[in-house]
Amino acid sequence: MAKKQKTEVRSIIYTVKRIAGLILLSMTMLLLPLSANALEQLQSFVPLSNKSIIAVLQNSGYENWHFYQPSSRETDTDTSSSSYLDPLSTYPIIAFNGNNTCLIVLKKIDSQWMVSSATSQAITRDRFILTGFSIDEHYSEIERIQYVFFDFEDENGELLTLNLQLSDIYPSCFASIHRKNMDLILNYDRGITLQFDFPFLSRCSYEVYPKQYISFKVDEFSFAECPIAIQDFLVPASISSQREGAGLFTFPDDSMEPVLQLSKDENIDVFYQPRMTDWVLVYYKDNLLFAHGDDISLYDND
Repeated sequence: MAKKQKTEVRSIIYTVKRIAGLILLSMTMLLLPLSANALEQLQSFVPLSNKSIIAVLQNSGYENWHFYQPSSRETDTDTSSSSYLDPLSTYPIIAFNGNNTCLIVLKKIDSQWMVSSATSQAITRDRFILTGFSIDEHYSEIERIQYVFFDFEDENGELLTLNLQLSDIYPSCFASIHRKNMDLILNYDRGITLQFDFPFLSRCSYEVYPKQYISFKVDEFSFAECPIAIQDFLVPASISSQREGAGLFTFPDDSMEPVLQLSKDENIDVFYQPRMTDWVLVYYKDNLLFAHGDDISLYDND
């Protein structure tokens, strides 16, 4: 009887070990594509070649990190060469350490490069992968601004570009987000301007208002908290017109005929505004249109 129990125990142990082995094998197979993707991601970046800057970074607490310099957007310029860096007083670096990604901005003081700021939150967001890091190599000593670009791809393969302006004179800040057929202009401390295309017309600019304050400064900006889609600005509303219906226009102009007519109490999504204006931008059936402000009910600002 005791011998039979020992045999059963051994059988159970063998079964458990086999199941554990299968689980470990499955996890390994799942991780292999991720490792390949991570390797492919790093291969799209240009390793930092300036040994002096590498030494500065390593002496600043980044000993085990891998450093990458911005690629030039139009030429094969080495953006970490002495000739390129000579007129600059700021310079961006991307650093990787395992799953950690960091944007490091260097500042030149008395001809010596020093770490000015380092941030991960500025270039990381769930379901977005950083796929490109580049700079406009045509630096103007009059403007003294560098235009830096971070290219991302989301889980659906859609592209997004985040633009950083590094200034030698003014505070450096993130300046714009480009996605599909729209641009979000980040106006430092003055909110966001949405730019989009009209059918058969030129581009339209419209001030949009995130419900919470967002800082665009390099060391304060959070990519994860910044609105990047039309839906991020919308609040529910309804038509409150006392007329037969409320018109929706392609352009905020009373001389034009409305393209759609909505009835009273019909639900609609509108762009959040802290106060009512003459015209309100609405999002209706995947279209950006305008309605008279007095035709829209009060917002729910909670």
